[in-house]
Amino acid sequence: MGITQRSIARRGAADDRANALVPYPRVVRTPGDSGISVSVAHTLAERRRASALIELQYTSRGYCVSGGWTASASEVTLIAAEAGLTVGTLTLRLDGPGGLRADESYGVQIDAVRATGKRVCEFGRFAVAADARSIPVLAALFAQGRALVRELRGITDVFIEVNPRHAAFYRKLFGFAVAGRGRICPRVRAPSVLMRLDVAAFERRLSAGREHAAAWASRLIRSASAGSPQGTSQGSRPIAA
Repeated sequence: MGITQRSIARRGAADDRANALVPYPRVVRTPGDSGISVSVAHTLAERRRASALIELQYTSRGYCVSGGWTASASEVTLIAAEAGLTVGTLTLRLDGPGGLRADESYGVQIDAVRATGKRVCEFGRFAVAADARSIPVLAALFAQGRALVRELRGITDVFIEVNPRHAAFYRKLFGFAVAGRGRICPRVRAPSVLMRLDVAAFERRLSAGREHAAAWASRLIRSASAGSPQGTSQGSRPIAA
């Protein structure tokens, strides 16, 4: 039997009492008035639901899914929900002895940033349900990802790996710049571009516009809905698994 949104919601329900991997708040603020809630995946059941959504969305686009969920103290996974269903997920990976997942393809470029004293992290394992309102889900997840980046370990730069045809979308909406190109992401076996976001420059841009997180997310929803590239709802997302 194939994976469905309802089966994702049911998967692992018996494990909801599992201990949290990381000491971050269980429930986080929902940006704007999108009706989408965002929470940190603390339990095994929640992590399984995120993993199932990734499997469903990645395989439907021909991407490889490398194994199941591997717990890591260096990762914080966010889950977006609407009407009781898991509609999106995004994982923040902190730098450490294991590095970032993007180091597999772009280690030279990331090491060059580290060598300047910067503290890096990575957004990956990103998926939005095919039948979800993709732009509000994307905005909600990235708004909370932004909040975590601001709070954790003095992070200065965020990396993502995306399909080359989606690079312009992330540059326009979030301010990511291309930091490397021309590689195959080994985790999904698809072409990738490495993109980098200067956190301080991004925050200065928001401050100049006097935007709070909720207003920023709402603006993203409006601008993306008006000018997002064709096919955004189906595939404009990081491909790092």
